[in-house]
Amino acid sequence: MTANKTAAPVRISEFMDRDFKLFSLYDNLRSIPYLTDGFKPSQRKAVCGMLMRGENAPEIKVSQLTGTVSACVSGDTLVLLASGEQIEIAELAKRFDDDPDYQIELMTYNTMSNISEPNACEMAWKTKEVDELIELELETGELIRLTGDHVVFTDCGEVRADKLTVEHRILSL
Repeated sequence: MTANKTAAPVRISEFMDRDFKLFSLYDNLRSIPYLTDGFKPSQRKAVCGMLMRGENAPEIKVSQLTGTVSACVSGDTLVLLASGEQIEIAELAKRFDDDPDYQIELMTYNTMSNISEPNACEMAWKTKEVDELIELELETGELIRLTGDHVVFTDCGEVRADKLTVEHRILSL
């Protein structure tokens, strides 16, 4: 990551009161395991997938549950890296396939601080083939293709793609 040399200077007290506290809170949220269930995110996804399928659903492999609960975007969707580079998510998934220890930071939206910030990407993968994708056209003319269950950040909070209306304003990085 590179420093922004054109940014206005920030006093140390202001940095400690605002940015450092936000970072510390965010770091604690990522570092301390959930006491409520003790699950890792992948385990929570598996349990959620099983619950969504119901008691009488036929048996499947745990790896197949990921497609049940994973919201997706099309492979040509651009992802903004912390370096400022944009790459297609299919390329990102390929990098993780080629090297399971691959490490990279993406720009993400922090809903607690309402700012864009770099965040470690732990994994990207191809989850499922779908016949139907929703196409969102942004004011810039860019198109985003995603499944209906994919969450989109808007001025009204998180909204599923299939529930968006023209009144929603999509937040961008």
